[in-house]
Amino acid sequence: MKKTIAAAVLAAVMLTGCSANAESDTVSAEDDAIPAVNTNASALSSEETQTEDSTAYTEAVTEAQSETETTVDTQTETAAEAVEFSCADITAKILEEVSMSSMVQVGSDRIGYYLDIDAPADEDFSMYICGSGGFADEIAVFFLENIDESALEDAIESRVETRMKDFEDYNPDESKKLEDTVIKESNGYLLFSVTADNDKAVEIFESFVNAN
Repeated sequence: MKKTIAAAVLAAVMLTGCSANAESDTVSAEDDAIPAVNTNASALSSEETQTEDSTAYTEAVTEAQSETETTVDTQTETAAEAVEFSCADITAKILEEVSMSSMVQVGSDRIGYYLDIDAPADEDFSMYICGSGGFADEIAVFFLENIDESALEDAIESRVETRMKDFEDYNPDESKKLEDTVIKESNGYLLFSVTADNDKAVEIFESFVNAN
């Protein structure tokens, strides 16, 4: 009877040991198992990175294009500001496009014969009159930096009055030109025009002085 009980106890102990070993093996197997990898999360992370890279590239390209356009605009504005002209350029263009007869240039040493003004010898101006004396046509452009505008206008009006008397009986048609004389100031320049097409002369004058 004692042997039977002892055998039963031994069997129970052996079963308990086997059960413990089995649980130990199971725990060990779980510890040694490779952690599961979330492949979907990895793919999403890769797509997000690519999207961020693409967005950064697009922003960089847009910024570069914007800087290029700004540079071009600045260069264009600088080029426009750098445009220079003289009074002679304006009168030359008017003479080219408005019909006038036998025009001759009046130099700084002779301007006092025609206009009673004090103008520095190196002052920028350009004046032409009819060399034959048979026509009333005259054209002049003055840069007013060192010329008194009021005094210049008075001198021009005085000359026009004198010329009108000259042509009153001699050639009434030319006298009409003088009646339509244009004296116009713009952006520091003054135009004096006695022509058959003063509107064209004014248009050319303004295309220069108002260009910038």
